[in-house]
Amino acid sequence: MPPAGPIWARRLLLRDRTPDRSDKLIWKWITGAATSKGDFGSPLTSTSYTLCVYDANGNTIGSAGAPVAASCRGHSCWRDTGNGFSYRSRGGSVRLSLHAGGDGTASIIARGRGVGLDLDPLPASQPLTVQMRNGSTVCWEALYSAPARHNQPGLFTDRGD
Repeated sequence: MPPAGPIWARRLLLRDRTPDRSDKLIWKWITGAATSKGDFGSPLTSTSYTLCVYDANGNTIGSAGAPVAASCRGHSCWRDTGNGFSYRSRGGSVRLSLHAGGDGTASIIARGRGVGLDLDPLPASQPLTVQMRNGSTVCWEALYSAPARHNQPGLFTDRGD
């Protein structure tokens, strides 16, 4: 299981708008710890992904998912990219890029927009914890302690600890 230590670059953006179709979530786990392609499992056939954002009280304040073997207009929403996988939901409301690599080169980038993010109203009580879990029980995590760069009504942005 890849380590989730605080030394890796992690960025988080949550934007809660009215109407909810304008909500936005971006999580970047970049220059990450060594992660093999095998750590990602096989999303084309057997591994699903869920991103959850938890507040200081352990409440889920946002989430996005990428189901296993999802179909988009008759084709797989998942693509094998050689060194990882990418996912784009039907309509593009959820995008996920998984890149294997050694220390400092592995990355996960998740982008979501719209009603399906289930974003709670902001500001959020910190620290926030973001977890990307796959069906193979591997978890990538980042912590966002106070003070955040922005933690105000409708907007949260920060870099991980």
